[in-house]
Amino acid sequence: MRQTGILLFALASFQALACDRAPAPVPGTSTPAAASPSVSSSPAAASPAAPADTAFPEVDVGPVVVEAFHERTGDGPADDVLPVVVVIHGLGDNPHSFWKLFQGFSGRAHFVVPAGGLKWGDGFAWWPITGQIDEKNMAAGLDAAATRLMQGIRVWRGSRAVGRPIVTGFSQGGMLSFALAAKYPQDIAEAIPVSGLLPTPMVPVAWPAGAPRPRIVALHGDADERVPFSYGKKTVESLRALGVEVDFKVYPGVGHTITAEMRRDLLAELAVAVAREARLSP
Repeated sequence: MRQTGILLFALASFQALACDRAPAPVPGTSTPAAASPSVSSSPAAASPAAPADTAFPEVDVGPVVVEAFHERTGDGPADDVLPVVVVIHGLGDNPHSFWKLFQGFSGRAHFVVPAGGLKWGDGFAWWPITGQIDEKNMAAGLDAAATRLMQGIRVWRGSRAVGRPIVTGFSQGGMLSFALAAKYPQDIAEAIPVSGLLPTPMVPVAWPAGAPRPRIVALHGDADERVPFSYGKKTVESLRALGVEVDFKVYPGVGHTITAEMRRDLLAELAVAVAREARLSP
């Protein structure tokens, strides 16, 4: 099978389940456990930009969520209206495991921690992954998952939240963070994808006239071969070309994992984003 021009993720045997777990450090320590790999990858050259009218194949990704729990962080009255932060787990992970990564966050925020709509091992997936997938059908699954997740975000935000939501996630969650910012710029204040990418068909051909450009801070290890660093970098360059403010934090020698340094940077960027939304809101 010719691979030229296609971002190809070779999903080698799924008899041995691969997953995107990024458990947090043990409370009181600063060293999180390494994330397990999501997929084996064999990237080829990036595909050319897709036409604006490219149709995605239909993909059934199940319900919006099967679970979402809420946590309020920081000190203050229990009925305070706060900025909303949505944290999105990776393939095969679950909300309670992924939430541990954010424990100890000291800013005042309302965290929403949803679960992917598809059961995957002992965790969840956001869209189905079977056999070999190319860039087009990967975009189809991601696009459908982003659409359904946005429905949930609008409900969770309600009418009392401060500012627009902030989204972050690892691997599949990182891809969704990119996708939500690109697909729903009017709804998202900031995205902080970790080890993510945006397939070429989901990169806007042109930014919608009058639409805001959410700020994006992307974190990626340059030794990541599972969600390839080169495609994360290409995503950043493509969004910058559209006038989107993207800060790309690169971690030399880091693979598909969240190190202690990355976790510190993630929490620091979240604190800045939360403070910005609280300050900008009336």
